[in-house]
Amino acid sequence: GDWWDEVDEEEDEDEDGSFEATVPAEWQRVMSTRALREASPLPLGDLLSAIGELVESKVKLDAADLEPGQSRASMPSHVWQWATEQHGAHKLAEAALASIVKGVEASWRTHKSVRLLGELCGMVKEPHEEAVNRRVLGLVPSLCDAAPIAPTLVGEGEKATVPVSRATSAIASLDLSEPALEKLDAFTAADAAAP
Repeated sequence: GDWWDEVDEEEDEDEDGSFEATVPAEWQRVMSTRALREASPLPLGDLLSAIGELVESKVKLDAADLEPGQSRASMPSHVWQWATEQHGAHKLAEAALASIVKGVEASWRTHKSVRLLGELCGMVKEPHEEAVNRRVLGLVPSLCDAAPIAPTLVGEGEKATVPVSRATSAIASLDLSEPALEKLDAFTAADAAAP
């Protein structure tokens, strides 16, 4: 299978085998604990469809030039914006976000795309810096045999350029296939050789 296919991970679990995702700080401000408690997991097919839309739209947004004074949205903020655009009313967007969290909890071990969303939003591991997230998102099309989107590979301000090695270490837990790992190794080697 491809790198986005099934995974077999057993970390981040409690003793009873359950896993509780970390709710991103941006979502904690807009989502009640009641919504999270009452939410059902988004079915895997719907979750994968949403993840595809979210990653594609975030990569495209990050590739676009910023207006002066404008900053890039974090991945959790982007997901919230997407949910509000999809569902309109705050309560519906909040319920959709809670279902995504529950879906990640239910399926993060089953599918690598779910793990990717969890990683990028800081639900599965400690959140990455936004510059590292942009670098990871920039590598995703390359791993899928699409052209890399260069503007996403550049950090901003003090971050300057983020080394590929920082991104590859950030996505190491995705348990990538051998061809994808070979591509990442090639990126890392080329990045290290660059002046």
